Amino acid sequence: IPFLTGSWLGYTWGMVGFWRQAKTKAMNCARRYPKILAHSLLTDFDVEVRLESSPYEAYASDKVSLEEWINDGGVGRLSYAVLAAQSCDED
Repeated sequence: IPFLTGSWLGYTWGMVGFWRQAKTKAMNCARRYPKILAHSLLTDFDVEVRLESSPYEAYASDKVSLEEWINDGGVGRLSYAVLAAQSCDED
């Protein structure tokens, strides 16, 4: 039983650490390269994001920044963003 508890804690700690690192990488990619990440979302997962081209355009229409779109979508959008950022990283 001590081995089982230790391995469960270690695995959980490792997964949480990996998720934090992947989330940070995806959000940095969304902040720095929104068009590339949006293209990866569209081509790899068929998820379309209507991006703003300038900060002032968001006030005039329903378009938002990619970072806001990810944060407003919950775990589903965040998961897609993590996968898209990993896909962009491989290229």
